[in-house]
Amino acid sequence: MSQMKPKESLDSVLSISNSEILIVDDEILNVFSLKQLIKSCSKYKVCSASNGKEAIEKVMERQKQGYRQFILIIMDLNMPIMDGM
Repeated sequence: MSQMKPKESLDSVLSISNSEILIVDDEILNVFSLKQLIKSCSKYKVCSASNGKEAIEKVMERQKQGYRQFILIIMDLNMPIMDGM
């Protein structure tokens, strides 16, 4: 009986090919760095927003269109317009 590698079994459980992470930050360097880090060590797709209001709009639009929701949202706490608190 062959064993699956931990990463393979996790990928299959999470359906990574269709999964997305949302990064919410007004600092473009933070967004860029996180995107590169996530893409370099996983198969997740990465989306971004520059403030909390934009993030909520992205989540609501996905729900309205019937798309799969983000599996993780990484959000800065201090942003203009609407912060992460």
